[in-house]
Amino acid sequence: MGWKIDCISMGSFGLDGGAMFGIIPKPLWQRTNPDDDKNRITLQSNCMLLRQGERCVIVEVGNSFDFSDKDRSIYAIGGVTPQPTWQQALKPFDLTPEQITDVICTHLHFDHAGGLSFLNSDGKRQLSFPNATHYIQKRQLEWAKAPSEKDAGSFRSEGIYPFIEDHAKCVFLEGDGELFEGVRVTTVDGHTPAQQLVHVQQQEQNWVFVADLIPTTSHLHLPYIMAYDVEPLKTLKEKQDFLKQAVDEAWTLWFYHDPKTIAAKVTFDGRRFQLGEVVLPG
Repeated sequence: MGWKIDCISMGSFGLDGGAMFGIIPKPLWQRTNPDDDKNRITLQSNCMLLRQGERCVIVEVGNSFDFSDKDRSIYAIGGVTPQPTWQQALKPFDLTPEQITDVICTHLHFDHAGGLSFLNSDGKRQLSFPNATHYIQKRQLEWAKAPSEKDAGSFRSEGIYPFIEDHAKCVFLEGDGELFEGVRVTTVDGHTPAQQLVHVQQQEQNWVFVADLIPTTSHLHLPYIMAYDVEPLKTLKEKQDFLKQAVDEAWTLWFYHDPKTIAAKVTFDGRRFQLGEVVLPG
């Protein structure tokens, strides 16, 4: 029996369009990603739910639930689509957070790992998935604790570390490897050290959760690289190598931040990589 794959939307938010597209002029990125009056583009948190037998796996957990009103305004949290609690998000799948067995975090930026915990009605911090094993790259955790000045703003420690280390069952990975049958991770370093991509084998189809290597379908074009990346030239090489293999092997890519397209194949026309057949999870 293969993996059942579904998407759980943990709501929309907004980030500066210039930061999301780096050196690309606004008239170009604006064509596919229109901005608001604060120059923010709409992004999504398209989390992945994997189920096989008793195993229920969440890949990525979205933004923090504990942002101040000021921060929620700055990042337009839930501005287009609401941010649900995990209890609400799992209900359509007849699941509760307590039934989640595994959580995979690609990296520890606040928009990817913020939802690992929350403050309850008594103001006490709790794990979002109290019974789950959490898979985090050791080298990413070390970087998150002592980031560069360039990317320090992407890491917000509240509710992520040291809380997760102290209260959750964690497996700190050291590089590429198989987590369970049909699910493996590979690491890339351009966006942030030891970001892990998640490969899921579903019968004859290979799905890859590409996280912030390719945050939206617009970023398939090689020069479209975020200003947030700590080593943009490394990102460029990683994208080139990855997309070539994705085309050659007909992978289905999962775009965590894209507001319209969750998953799709990729094509290459001899000049640039482009969006191919859209694939619907479920």
